[in-house]
Amino acid sequence: DCKASEVKEFTAEYLEKVLEPSGWQAVWRTNVFEVLVEVVDVEYSALKAVVRLCEPFLCETRECSFTLERMQELLELKEHQLPLQELWVVFDESGEFDQTALAIEHVRFFYKHIWRSWDEEDDDDFDYFVRCVEPRLRLYYDIIEDRVPSALVAEYQSRLSQCEELYRKFLDFRNSISGADSDSEAENVSVVEGMKLYERIEHLKQKLKLIENPLLRYRLSVYFT
Repeated sequence: DCKASEVKEFTAEYLEKVLEPSGWQAVWRTNVFEVLVEVVDVEYSALKAVVRLCEPFLCETRECSFTLERMQELLELKEHQLPLQELWVVFDESGEFDQTALAIEHVRFFYKHIWRSWDEEDDDDFDYFVRCVEPRLRLYYDIIEDRVPSALVAEYQSRLSQCEELYRKFLDFRNSISGADSDSEAENVSVVEGMKLYERIEHLKQKLKLIENPLLRYRLSVYFT
């Protein structure tokens, strides 16, 4: 149990205990390509791995071709650091990297199904697990075990996508006005628009919490059956 603002730090501490720092291969998987890489170091605090391309160069693409040179350039732009969530550990018969693979799956699951980008800005208290993690985890298992009507699942996923999109826009807006002249008329109009955007986000978050609450979810299921 920890504060939402401490989640990344606690995750890094967990990974330091179980993750092999180098010497393992993984598939770097995106929506466009899959390429085999070797991990040479791990930046635990950033939840990233330092990688290099394996020899021979192995890459599968879905939309366009990636040459060795083009992939090298892409890695250089990323300073050869990739999020652990984008890496799938290659099976090794020795079993030496089993714990590494399991740890990365834990991180991938948490950030895909449990964590929300706005968690850190909500009430930052030590009840984060009870308030957010536990209900979302129960919702996840209720969904995969078909205890939630498909219409309600679709409603939740739709609201979640809307909220994430609006929250990204809100962050961009907040960054854009942080250094602007707050006395200008245009700036005052922007602040009003920003407040409207924030209210929409809060409204969606409340709808998500209703579905995440087990008791309320049960009652809502009646209307979506």
